[in-house]
Amino acid sequence: MAVAIVLPLAVFSAVALALLLDSEREAARRSVRETTRLISQAIDEELSNAESALRVLSRAEALGRRDWAAFHERALAARTSDSAWIVLTDKDGNQIVNTRVAYGTRLPPRSNPGRVAQVLAEGKSSASDAYASALAQQLIVTLDVPVPAAMGGPYVLAQAFFPEHFNKAIAAVKAPPSWIVGLFDSKGITIARSHREPQFLGKPGNAEVIKALSERGSGELRHTTRDGVEVFDVFYRSPDFHWSVAVGMPVAELEAPAVRSVSIAAVGLLLALAAGGGLAYWQGRRLAGSVAQAAQAAGLLGRAGLPPGPKIRLDELDELHDALSAAHTALWSEKDGRVAAEADRAALYASEQSARALAEAQNRAKDDFLAMLGHELRNPLSAIQGAMAIIRLRGGVPSAMGKPVDVIERQARHLGDIVDDLLDVSRVMSGKIRLERRPVDLAAATHKVVATLQESGRMSQHRLELRLQEAWVDGDPTRLEQVITNLLVNAIKYTPDKGLISVAVEPRDGEAVLTVTDTGVGIPADLMPHIFETFVQGKPTIDRAQGGLGIGLSLVRRLMELHGGSVSAQSPGEGRGCVFTVRFPYIGKPPAAPAEEPAAASRAGALRVLVVDDHADSRTTLCEVLTLHGWHCRQAVDGLQGVEMATALPPDLAIVDIGLPGLNGYEVAARLRANPITSGIRLVALTGYGQDQDRRLALEAGFEAHLVKPASLDKLLQALKL
Repeated sequence: MAVAIVLPLAVFSAVALALLLDSEREAARRSVRETTRLISQAIDEELSNAESALRVLSRAEALGRRDWAAFHERALAARTSDSAWIVLTDKDGNQIVNTRVAYGTRLPPRSNPGRVAQVLAEGKSSASDAYASALAQQLIVTLDVPVPAAMGGPYVLAQAFFPEHFNKAIAAVKAPPSWIVGLFDSKGITIARSHREPQFLGKPGNAEVIKALSERGSGELRHTTRDGVEVFDVFYRSPDFHWSVAVGMPVAELEAPAVRSVSIAAVGLLLALAAGGGLAYWQGRRLAGSVAQAAQAAGLLGRAGLPPGPKIRLDELDELHDALSAAHTALWSEKDGRVAAEADRAALYASEQSARALAEAQNRAKDDFLAMLGHELRNPLSAIQGAMAIIRLRGGVPSAMGKPVDVIERQARHLGDIVDDLLDVSRVMSGKIRLERRPVDLAAATHKVVATLQESGRMSQHRLELRLQEAWVDGDPTRLEQVITNLLVNAIKYTPDKGLISVAVEPRDGEAVLTVTDTGVGIPADLMPHIFETFVQGKPTIDRAQGGLGIGLSLVRRLMELHGGSVSAQSPGEGRGCVFTVRFPYIGKPPAAPAEEPAAASRAGALRVLVVDDHADSRTTLCEVLTLHGWHCRQAVDGLQGVEMATALPPDLAIVDIGLPGLNGYEVAARLRANPITSGIRLVALTGYGQDQDRRLALEAGFEAHLVKPASLDKLLQALKL
């Protein structure tokens, strides 16, 4: 019986040992594969980071205006590593900027001008093969990115690396020191190597590995290295950059752990079999003796003097059964509890997903509602402002009607500001607003806002004190003016007539500081912690004298956060005025930009204009304003009619609404651009949809300008200039 048990066990153990041996070998191979993958990912990530940095740099404003000194500084900051440098090359291979040397240093042509032509011809980013740099006087590799034609190209931006730069990525994976790691370019030239790198750098890799790379791209190979070591090699070629990584594990190291593990397991198995065989023999003798004693006792049945037979007890099996029964009961109970918990968790997850979907749907509905609200409010506002412009252009306003007309214009502007603030705060809170930064003099921006408010008459009832010093910041001019306007309007709103409003701008402790101080109603102490929250404002009165939605200061705080600045408020108490202070990082005065030559007039005489708008009042008032300025204006009530009229008699310029019936404004622009007869018409979008995505879609559709209703007459005429 023991032999019948031990023999199959021995056979199965041998099979298990063979499987263990294969498993140990496969584990070692898997470790090499994982190391190869990690190194490849590290190299690809390094090149991808360089590509991202170059793409951002290719859209730098300094590049567009060919300010090479400023671009040199921008390129220095854009490097992804201190050991790398950035090169800008024209289409002929001449270096324009090279951050490896100081700006102004005479630069030789790029060592491989054919590479520049290749990148420009392909029109996409790629990694170069290793080549000798004339400037660096040693072997380098580059990641090259074509510069968009819109930035004044063709140029090629490249980030250059010494080969040893990639040793950091190889070392970061922490492969065993005995493993051989190699990095090769698309031609099989060695870029980096973990062993004896100086000897092999710049030379072709192992012939067997290079051949396998050219045939398969990725795979495994067993061969002898150039060091004379037999290795198990895993190689992989990047599909994005066409560089290859090969990781070789010495075969002796591959086999040793497997053999050692199997040997230990085999010795243990033999010892276990021997011990099991001995125990089986002893137990067999014990059972055989007990059976013999039982047979002897059976032969003595019915006879006197029957000795008591020995008792064979198996209490251990009983205890095991009891333990298993208890364990079964516990496990069954735990399973019931786990099933119930999983059901509860699934229900909670489904509820959370449903709530999330509902919240997202409600948020989208809110955005759609606000966009439609802005569109529907801006159309009548545009018509009102157009009508006021017509009244003034037709000989002015009678003195008896001057004040009512001023009221209409002022309140129309005020309503437009409320709509803009409401939509802006929604976009800022949802993270959909993007800043167009450039150097801005905070004092000049403040002076411009103050002048605008004075011209509109909104500051006529207050005393004004200005102390403006030049202070430059990196910001979006439109959003900065919005911040300044909201702070001044807040001061005007809560300061009684004849009150004093003081505005100061100064550079202070590395910051550009704007301070708006008023002698108004002040801020109660209990309201101060909430003053910058949305829809929070001072205690309302039944007459709503101050007005407003309580979003201006909230918008100020969020815009300041986007600029990396801060805003704070202080007030001694009710009736004692308040002080608002905004702080920006100070950047210093930028170099003066070259003066732009005035654009020559594109054509003589009055120009033909086509206005396409389904809102009758907006369309007719705009046409009449343009006619009073000497333009020949025609009108179309929908997109299809607009396309037909433009094709029949092409205008010089078309002003197109976006929300048109039939064909929307984007489709109108696409059709006009696709038709050779109308492709040269200048297109301006004038619409109630004013979000960033609306502006982007308009420019992509072919519009050259995007104006939001109600657009001021100055902005409209400026956009219509050819």
